Amino acid sequence: MLDRLKTKGRFAGPIETSAGHWIIDKEWQLKANPEFREAEKKRELLDKKLLEKRRNGRILKNMALEA
Repeated sequence: MLDRLKTKGRFAGPIETSAGHWIIDKEWQLKANPEFREAEKKRELLDKKLLEKRRNGRILKNMALEA
């Protein structure tokens, strides 16, 4: 942390981190491979559905505990 404080404000642009590189690689992968992009969309929709299902289950559980 102290090393970072010594260099704060001394660089003209942002320093790339591993997360930044991962995001750029992911964007290129999505552009280059349409099949992967479709699979990624399906996976995201499934994740959203599962999260919503869990959320609704917690809401029902809390309603049952209150009653």
